[in-house]
Amino acid sequence: MWWYLLWWLMICNGSTALGVAIVNRLHGCRLAVWGIHLSHKIHYLLLVVIPCVTLVVPGWFAPGLLRGGSWSELHPSWWIFSAICAVSTLIFWGSVVRRHCRRTPVQQLTIQTQQRDIAEELGGPPVGHGPYQWMTQLPGNEVFRLQITQREVNIPRLPAAWDGLSILHFSDAHYIGSLGRPYFERVLEHAQGLSADLICFTGDLLDDIELISWLPATLGRLQAPLGRFYILGNHDWHLDMDAIRQAMNDLGWQDISVTARQIERDGHVMHLTGSEFPWIDHQPTYEDVPETALRILLSHTPDNMARARRDGIDLMLSGHNHGGQIRLPVIGPVYCPSRFGCYYSEGLYFESPTLLHVSRGLSGRHPLRYGCLPEITKLVLRRG
Repeated sequence: MWWYLLWWLMICNGSTALGVAIVNRLHGCRLAVWGIHLSHKIHYLLLVVIPCVTLVVPGWFAPGLLRGGSWSELHPSWWIFSAICAVSTLIFWGSVVRRHCRRTPVQQLTIQTQQRDIAEELGGPPVGHGPYQWMTQLPGNEVFRLQITQREVNIPRLPAAWDGLSILHFSDAHYIGSLGRPYFERVLEHAQGLSADLICFTGDLLDDIELISWLPATLGRLQAPLGRFYILGNHDWHLDMDAIRQAMNDLGWQDISVTARQIERDGHVMHLTGSEFPWIDHQPTYEDVPETALRILLSHTPDNMARARRDGIDLMLSGHNHGGQIRLPVIGPVYCPSRFGCYYSEGLYFESPTLLHVSRGLSGRHPLRYGCLPEITKLVLRRG
């Protein structure tokens, strides 16, 4: 009896971990909306079906392990499935241990955080009329608690004259209407108050093309002396990207998804490029970029880290993974739409020569946040 229950729990753990891993990696690929929705439905169905079938079929029928049946009579297909689930369980818990063992890169010199309760500041939850507005009312949901983070980071190739240069980085607004426009207006008021030298947005702006009308009152109000730069993400790719780009350009934001930008200051050059790969099959090139130019890459997904390292990127800014949105006790994040699972969920990563910052984002298509606050980040670059 007890051996059977342990076996059943292992099957549940392993099959769930395998399903999550497959869904995460599918979402790191270029999938159409129908493919994403289909993978979700199949995954959620199997989350229920596999534990039930495993409990009933070998437990009560052949070989009836809950009724005194022999393990030797268990069909070979169950042993094969058990082996797959056992391996999946080991990999899953290994990844959890690896995340707990990961240390913040030494490139982070200081960090300061503060929280703002946007609902309290506005006198009530700024809930809209979007399709998932009911989720904002779930007990314990922290979707309206904004974290403002300021990090000083070491960039070895930073010119001495630029020591202290600051970048405001935010991502994943996901305008769908479930969170009302006042939420984003107040969040971006806090962003403007950070007074950064340049502003970078790393994609997934809209989930409802009609809410393009929100842009003038939200992102349109942000200003920075060295400019505002953006790329789009996979949720924008599902909509009318040309219309979104036009609206952003009309507000003075600079699209660097195809055309790179160079900023000259105090006799030095900063080269800014963007990547929306794999949704837009275009990767930046650096043949004509001076070797001494500081290289900054905006990439919606952190999955492009290997390419960034090959291109000698100094600083890469990403979003897409939302920090997982729900972080479970001990386990941490579970769902991250990445080919690397939840490895690049949020925060700082250094893989020489590239320092990567992954934003948890402002929102999500589904407004759920547990143990994973939405955030805006000011990065202050320091010369090591």
